[in-house]
Amino acid sequence: MPIHPFVEQKLPELRELCRRYHVTHLALFGSAVNGRFEAGRGDLGFVLKLELDPADGSSISDNYFDFLRAAESLFGCKIDTVLPTDQIENRYFREEIEQTAIPLYGAAASQPASRREA
Repeated sequence: MPIHPFVEQKLPELRELCRRYHVTHLALFGSAVNGRFEAGRGDLGFVLKLELDPADGSSISDNYFDFLRAAESLFGCKIDTVLPTDQIENRYFREEIEQTAIPLYGAAASQPASRREA
């Protein structure tokens, strides 16, 4: 499934937000991958994983909420986030995400092995 052009055109800025706020994994799911997204009317759904112990001492909660605000500002719409799929209890929701999510950012491979992730 292709990424909606509304998201694709902002990928460089989105990836910079991921670096700034210690996101280790970001995947797009929902209407922006199934063709039903309408810019200006819909919201964007992301699977989000954050670094637990960033070297700069920032907190995971600050990074989460700062990323969320910055992404909403970047796209001009509401952003919904969910935990990585291995933490989603609802089997049907988990399967839907696993089958449709498109990875957009993954910094885990470039992080030292000693770093923990949320």
